[in-house]
Amino acid sequence: VVSVDAPVASTRVLQVGQLVLCRVERLQLGQATVEMIAAEYPIGVLGVPQQGSIRREDVRKQASEEILMQDAMRPGDIVLCRILGMGDARRYMLSTAEVELGVVRATSVSSGKPMVPISWKEMQCPETGVKESRKCAKRSNLKEMILGQKAA
Repeated sequence: VVSVDAPVASTRVLQVGQLVLCRVERLQLGQATVEMIAAEYPIGVLGVPQQGSIRREDVRKQASEEILMQDAMRPGDIVLCRILGMGDARRYMLSTAEVELGVVRATSVSSGKPMVPISWKEMQCPETGVKESRKCAKRSNLKEMILGQKAA
């Protein structure tokens, strides 16, 4: 007897307005393609990651024509977003155009070390002091958001 255990997709559906945690997969001129890895409680970690897009005009509230995607986020960054809606059959449309939303974790391009936010638009490698542009999220309690648990 042969059996195969396939992962079971969650029966919970992502909703417009819900917060999601994403990993940036690639950047294009006018958008970033991301993989959604978790959603706010009660969904939590997604058993099957979903695809999403962040358009340049959905990065910040004003002056979208001035935004360069590579200055807002980079591949590998972890970004907190809000679901705006379904784009096409494969992707959710996402936004970081709120103070609380944006990059929550990034690695320095030059050193490969984790960076810390020093303003809403810059992160710095604590080891080398090198600064890189990002659209940083205002600090929030991700553990509580994703798992529904208060921080200890």
